[in-house]
Amino acid sequence: ARELQKTFECPICMQDLLTPPPTEMGRGFALLVCGHSQCLRCYFSTLHAAQQENETFCCPVCRS
Repeated sequence: ARELQKTFECPICMQDLLTPPPTEMGRGFALLVCGHSQCLRCYFSTLHAAQQENETFCCPVCRS
């Protein structure tokens, strides 16, 4: 049961993806091309950090 629950957690902040708190970006999560997902706050944070470093955004789980 814990493994199933981990499927619905953001891999960065461990927030429940099914009932996320509202953010300035709204509620919800980002589904990445590789199939992993992140809460919107972490997604935009990691995307912004990659852009600031002039790097390509990659999945924090599988690095694809």
